[in-house]
Amino acid sequence: MLNIARLMYIGYWPISSKVGQYMSRVRGYAIFGKKNVKVYSNVLIDNKKTIFADDNVTIYCNVRFQSSEYSPIYLSKNVQIYDHSVIQSLGGGITIGKNVILGEYTTIQAQANVTIEDDVLLASKIQIITNNHVYDDTKTPIKYQNNESKPVLIKMGAWIGINCTILSGVTIGRNSVVGAGSVVNKDVPDYCVVAGSPARIIKRYNTFNGKWEGLKAKQNHDTR
Repeated sequence: MLNIARLMYIGYWPISSKVGQYMSRVRGYAIFGKKNVKVYSNVLIDNKKTIFADDNVTIYCNVRFQSSEYSPIYLSKNVQIYDHSVIQSLGGGITIGKNVILGEYTTIQAQANVTIEDDVLLASKIQIITNNHVYDDTKTPIKYQNNESKPVLIKMGAWIGINCTILSGVTIGRNSVVGAGSVVNKDVPDYCVVAGSPARIIKRYNTFNGKWEGLKAKQNHDTR
């Protein structure tokens, strides 16, 4: 009898091997019940009943999932999650759309809902944080005050550059770009390029002439 727990932790066998093909199917079905779900070594799933994946999902080495029946994680078709990523639904659900790539060392902490729409590209070392500490009471240490959580939405076709942080309550617009190393604490409109800490608009797509246009320094300052 196959030991399913062991199958979750052994490395993915080469698909050139007939045995490897069989094992990959067993592991995919055992965890998600869908076709062609590839799960590589040392993937940790605290509650596999609350992780839902569509066909053609690939989860690489050392990825960790944490979820509950009240905050499930949904992975749509053709999702790829690369090594050492941490996906935590800590009271808010996580929905990842079709054809999405999450780069290495991506962290999603979802105390509120996180939605990543179709065809989004996240580079490595992305942080998506829905929680924020309240600090209104100056007589009480912040660690003992309440938390505030707001949902994060990344719209279709967006690209988040390496080492970016997306903070609570932010929406990233459709086909927008977040430059490497940015901290995004406000909404990003559709078809914009933002960069910096905090991130500011540096380019917009002009729908009249069909070109990306840079903003002057004063305009950029006033926009955000």
